[in-house]
Amino acid sequence: MKRLLGAVAAALFVLTGCEGGDIQPEPSVSAARAKLSETWTKKFEVSARESPYNCVKVPPEQCREWLVNIRTLTRALEKTIEDQHLERRYPETLAQAREMERASDMYGDAGCEGADNEDGPACSASARALAWGAPFIPVKLSLDENRYDLEEIRRSRRT
Repeated sequence: MKRLLGAVAAALFVLTGCEGGDIQPEPSVSAARAKLSETWTKKFEVSARESPYNCVKVPPEQCREWLVNIRTLTRALEKTIEDQHLERRYPETLAQAREMERASDMYGDAGCEGADNEDGPACSASARALAWGAPFIPVKLSLDENRYDLEEIRRSRRT
């Protein structure tokens, strides 16, 4: 993750013609610096560390509890993006959240919650999609923000 962010920062310097030194962001860029990743990355990283990753091999209650937590967290992030009208800034993050939402819906539609078939194929596939999707949210947040900031810098240089 740190390497990726370092590479993106280096690309920003190269693409914008910066050579280092004391660089101050332009006003339009600094106004857009209130980043969701500063809050949400920590939440998803903690959640990902708590993830059983394979709900077939853990007690169903532990799996069920974690799935509820990650679904709640994902829905809250999606709502935050929509409520703040940040869809344009976070397209990949929203796509990931919506993919996880579909997996959550499949989990519920298959009757997995508290059912005897909780370790069945449909339930296991849905649970894995949620578990494997959660660690990607912080990556998508950072990538979306870096892409958006780069676009803002390019726009400000054209005007």
